[in-house]
Amino acid sequence: MVLLSLLVGVLLVVGGIINYIYAAIKKSSGFWVGFYIAFFIDSIVVLVLNFLLLVSPQFIYTYIHWGWILGINIGMAVGAIAMMIIHLYMYYDGGLETDKAMGVLQFCVGAFSIVFMIFGLSFSDKFTYEISKAEDFRILANLPDKERIYNVKLVGDIDFSNYDATKGFGDGEKCIILDGQGYSIKNIQYTRKLTTKETVLFNLDGHYQIGEKEVCSQIKNLTVENCGFILTPDLYNKETHEGLDTEFYIFSMEETAFSNFKITSTTVTVMPAVEDVRNDTPSTLEEIYPTKLIEKFPNCTVDMNVVYMD
Repeated sequence: MVLLSLLVGVLLVVGGIINYIYAAIKKSSGFWVGFYIAFFIDSIVVLVLNFLLLVSPQFIYTYIHWGWILGINIGMAVGAIAMMIIHLYMYYDGGLETDKAMGVLQFCVGAFSIVFMIFGLSFSDKFTYEISKAEDFRILANLPDKERIYNVKLVGDIDFSNYDATKGFGDGEKCIILDGQGYSIKNIQYTRKLTTKETVLFNLDGHYQIGEKEVCSQIKNLTVENCGFILTPDLYNKETHEGLDTEFYIFSMEETAFSNFKITSTTVTVMPAVEDVRNDTPSTLEEIYPTKLIEKFPNCTVDMNVVYMD
């Protein structure tokens, strides 16, 4: 996928450069057939990506944030209008009939691309997103930031043995219903300094209002097992350099509802706080969630060993 992304990037750049070279030399080089072909490389690539967004949004959102999609399309729309004007100018300045056709066609490709994008972004909550591997959890942060409910489900056990999860998943701004369907998230090995008030691994704490009813994210039918977390408090007041309290969440809890959720065979190791030579007061790890999950949701089980290192 990285190679595919690089290829798309190269096509966009090369296609764009050739477009403007073509416009500048007005086909005087004699290679105008090649320029015609290259002219549409960037536009067609974006058109295809927008079509995929419409018919298979999971493929797009796994790798691209919706904000980038919007930005790319705005740029391409402006470019399409500009190239249409250039080609029509060529036509009326003694160019070939093909200049007129290419100008109109360029505009049509850009217009269809924008239409696909608008419908793709608008209907993105009509799909059920399937998590089959650790990388798929990146979808949670890439979905559009609007008041909708996104349905996400696991289709098998998710093994994090070879995946770095320290950057976390989700942004807490979307209402997500995560259904584990009885499967497990397992083998997460997570080592991190806690430099913010709250550090969240899976941040699904979005909610919004439907009339007078508040809809919150849900996590259900899911087990977290055989995971290890090594946490080091490292949060200081920038002015006084005094240590501050930090909190760590495996799953965000403030607005999220849990049902049939279990954590088992999991260890959290709290390392000694990072010492600041300018102050003797270390930062502390005040809370580790979801150690208190069962108090709020009795149908959940938490078997998590917390070890404090000297």
